[in-house]
Amino acid sequence: MTDTLKLHMTVEVMGCPTVCQHCWAMGRGYQAMPLSDISWVLHEVRRFCETHGFDYSGFPMHEVDAHPQVVQVLHLFTEIWHDDFQPFTTTGVPLATRPDWREILETLRELNAPTLWFAFHGTDEIHDRAVMHQGAYHESLRAVEFTREVEGMKSGCNLFLTKENIHQFDQLVADLQHAGMQEIIPCIYSFTPNARGRHTEPLRPEWRDVEPLIEKLDAIPEACLWRHILPGMHTESWYVRQALAGTWPDDMERYEQAYRNLVSLVCRPNLDVCRGFAGQYTTRYGNLRRDGVDEVLSRAMADGQSSYDEIWFAGEQVLPIQELAMRFGDVQCQRIHDNAFSIRDWWIDCGRRARHAVRLHS
Repeated sequence: MTDTLKLHMTVEVMGCPTVCQHCWAMGRGYQAMPLSDISWVLHEVRRFCETHGFDYSGFPMHEVDAHPQVVQVLHLFTEIWHDDFQPFTTTGVPLATRPDWREILETLRELNAPTLWFAFHGTDEIHDRAVMHQGAYHESLRAVEFTREVEGMKSGCNLFLTKENIHQFDQLVADLQHAGMQEIIPCIYSFTPNARGRHTEPLRPEWRDVEPLIEKLDAIPEACLWRHILPGMHTESWYVRQALAGTWPDDMERYEQAYRNLVSLVCRPNLDVCRGFAGQYTTRYGNLRRDGVDEVLSRAMADGQSSYDEIWFAGEQVLPIQELAMRFGDVQCQRIHDNAFSIRDWWIDCGRRARHAVRLHS
């Protein structure tokens, strides 16, 4: 082992009241981790890392503001792991349905996390269906309104564009503005190489779907960051040409840098520890209570850093980008992927499914 490694752990403290279909972390409902267990895990992980000279970081998952003792949980992560909740991501549904919403927002403000970050997938039933929770759209808007009632709090959101909600764009923006949303980022789902990602892929818009929206963005004071989607760029067709020409975007290099010397772990609600992310688990190293903190974490750190491909494509032979584009890219496809990782994951997943289909029929 080496003292250059950093242990990064997501702790699954509370399930989600929504099941968002785009969710990379596979958010779902499960019971709250007891506060005593959370405190014990945070203290023990810190002790282990300080003893062995490792850096450490992490955050709670999946929907921390749904935890019955969310205020105490926020303080624990801040005080023990020095967690930064800025911005604080939420569906807004838990806040809208809790009588102590003001205390939660005031706590976030005191912890220097004054911005709540939401995700919207359309209006009314389209949004509700996307998160599988009836009434979620109006509950989320109510949570946005709550931020206006607490001095110093701000709100922003991703506005995910799909073939299903493009026609609602004007109404959705108007609803967000009326609720007091201060920052709106129109964007498109990144493909997540799992069942949910494949389920939502048919909703991915093409260039012709979003082109009429480009001029509208300048008239929306709250909109930002999406003007880099230029005509003819970021379609699958464009990415195929970049790969074959050897001019692939540098997104991969940035991701590899982010994973350098990082050991990415998850503490499950039952205190099992696995390599991966919340919702995406590979190697299981044991249970912190039953097997001992030092034994479990020593096994994990001995395996070394976690690469992106190791976590998402464990056991797969990942081809070079040019070969992926030649074998699985569609040079005619106009679906938009707003980053190179999204289309690369789609091609790798296409290859994985093709190989599985061959095995099934052999």
